[in-house]
Amino acid sequence: VREAGAVDLDWDGRRAVARVPDEGVASFLLRWPLPAKRTHTEDPEDLRRYAVHEAGHVVCGELLAGRKALQVCARTSQERTGGFVLWDRDTSPVITRQRAIGRLAALLGGWAAERMIFGADAVSTGCQGDLQMASNMALDLVKETGLGNDRLFHAEHPESPGPGFRTRLADVEAQASAWLAEAESLALRTVEAERPLVDALVAKLQQQGSLGPDAIAAVFLAVRGGEVRPALQLA
Repeated sequence: VREAGAVDLDWDGRRAVARVPDEGVASFLLRWPLPAKRTHTEDPEDLRRYAVHEAGHVVCGELLAGRKALQVCARTSQERTGGFVLWDRDTSPVITRQRAIGRLAALLGGWAAERMIFGADAVSTGCQGDLQMASNMALDLVKETGLGNDRLFHAEHPESPGPGFRTRLADVEAQASAWLAEAESLALRTVEAERPLVDALVAKLQQQGSLGPDAIAAVFLAVRGGEVRPALQLA
């Protein structure tokens, strides 16, 4: 290869092959055979679960957090990514308590949809990242932004060297837990009330694997008509 003037890499039935553009020089295998490129979402049941999970995020994100989904995907080539939702840029950095509950509910939308469709004992470990983000968001809002029951800035941990109150963390965690319970209830009520919308998104995702903004909007329009989002009803 080093002595050749140029080497062209080409696919020979999924083999990386070096082709030296000199007459009389045979092509030779450059690497071991590679598997055919495919998505890892081959099992129909896995695809359905990913579709349910992401549909829950779309429904709760659009209806409760006021976000617009730019793409929802239930079929990927990444081993550790079953699906995802891409959102538009959040145009308002302002977070009130009501908005906070809506955003927490949106993070729990995938979990809520899985629970509704598959049952409480069949929710998957794919919800782990969502639960972590929701927990972190709730704790940060209560401890550091003034949305908690007190106006104190709390330290991360009783042993933290940084400034902040360290003796009220039990109260903070109790309040954050209450917010998450409220968001959980809101997410569940929303996906149950919007079951036809969830089912329609799941069907499209199972069929196409990925939906862009126009396809998502078409599903919302077909199921909900001209109604954009419901009033946010807190527990």
